[in-house]
Amino acid sequence: MGKERSHAIRVVLQDLRSKNGTLVNYRRVHRKLLKPGDKITLGRTILKFEVRDLADQNFYDEIYRLATTDGLTRLLNKATVTRFSMTRS
Repeated sequence: MGKERSHAIRVVLQDLRSKNGTLVNYRRVHRKLLKPGDKITLGRTILKFEVRDLADQNFYDEIYRLATTDGLTRLLNKATVTRFSMTRS
């Protein structure tokens, strides 16, 4: 049995005449239907397009929580507080 997605998500990226243009997978595009894994370049920033279902999202939320909080107190851990305070300086 193949995997069926009853709630398929379609995302179309459109460049609105930007000065630097928009690249998808390192090719200039005006309008593009995105697929999971596509790399979108906006200026000097590269984004990776991902589609996650609820189970995936819950998994990544839990990994983030475990990496940023103390297991006993559930407060932010020292590394997270330090990183946050450095971005505010």
